[in-house]
Amino acid sequence: MSRKSRQKKNPVVLALRSGPVLCAVAGLVLLGASSLGKVWHENRNVLLQGEIRQLDHQLARLRLSLVDLRVQEAQALSPAGIQRRLTELGLDLSPPAEAQIKRLVEPDWPARLASPKATANPVPSTPPPSSSGATLATSSGLVPVRRHSPPGEALP
Repeated sequence: MSRKSRQKKNPVVLALRSGPVLCAVAGLVLLGASSLGKVWHENRNVLLQGEIRQLDHQLARLRLSLVDLRVQEAQALSPAGIQRRLTELGLDLSPPAEAQIKRLVEPDWPARLASPKATANPVPSTPPPSSSGATLATSSGLVPVRRHSPPGEALP
């Protein structure tokens, strides 16, 4: 029997030899798919770089227009700009008359201003003698402070 006739009769030998071919084909398919993915990613990166460049230019233009708008705002809010706008609109603004001004006075202030205690220094310049030497400043003046002694010790 010739070798070709044995291969035709024995399908197992044919399956064993087709295994490496199938592996090679699968490897080539994976290699082709990965190279297509790489090309797609590179194209996507190029597109994104162009978009980033375009957005950077737009941001620079917006920053320049923001500077121009801030200059215009400063000119419009300046006293000369306000006066110019008032004359353009035909508004005659003047300071209010004395009759239009309402002055509000806090009720407590006249009594405090009239009392002689408000002009005098409420805190004495020399503190009263204290056994511990510590004083506490209060609204009525300096008050001596007594310290607490530890248990078993007598207070002076």
